[in-house]
Amino acid sequence: MVVGLAAGLVASVGASHTFTDAGAGSLWSTPGNWDQGTLPGTGDWVKIRNGLVVTIETPGAESKKTHIGYEGGTLNMNGGTLLTSGDDLLLGKNGGLGILNMNSGTITVGKDLEVADSFDGTLNMTNGTIIVGDDFVIGNGGTGIVNLDGGLIAVDGTYEGDSVLEMTADGSLNIHGGTVSITGRVDLGGRRIINKWQDGELFISYISSNELVTFISDGKI
Repeated sequence: MVVGLAAGLVASVGASHTFTDAGAGSLWSTPGNWDQGTLPGTGDWVKIRNGLVVTIETPGAESKKTHIGYEGGTLNMNGGTLLTSGDDLLLGKNGGLGILNMNSGTITVGKDLEVADSFDGTLNMTNGTIIVGDDFVIGNGGTGIVNLDGGLIAVDGTYEGDSVLEMTADGSLNIHGGTVSITGRVDLGGRRIINKWQDGELFISYISSNELVTFISDGKI
């Protein structure tokens, strides 16, 4: 009984899945593109590294956490779904630039979306939906840039009942179009880091300081 329980506990931890692009088409959905020879599941830690580019086009991509960086990495979301169920989606990790090009589809992040985590990260979004269960962090240990030209980023606080849009002095949020919706509060980094144009929308349920208005270059909240 003890042995069986121990085995079950080990199995529940999940495995690290590193993208190798050894299969076909640079697709997430190809088992041969992963070092384990299988697709990542909801208990697995996904690493996109070594300058490789991964593309999601169909529903069903999943992980526990997804880290993009480690000598550089890019995720192109061209449709379908990505569920990062229990942890973070990090762009920019361990000395490598992390890039997410969000063109279509839906990404659901169980915990934090961090654009720049110990290294530089960039999120370019033209369409689709990103749902963040906890905090949306821009510029955490590196230069974080978010360029929003369409689509929806919804920070809904489902993880702990509260959420934060947190931007440091190394972060910038450029809203040309689309919508950013924050069910929670804003923690700004003390400089002009939000640039909003007329076609974009920014909704915040709680503003901890009225200085936010000084960060809006055009349009209104």
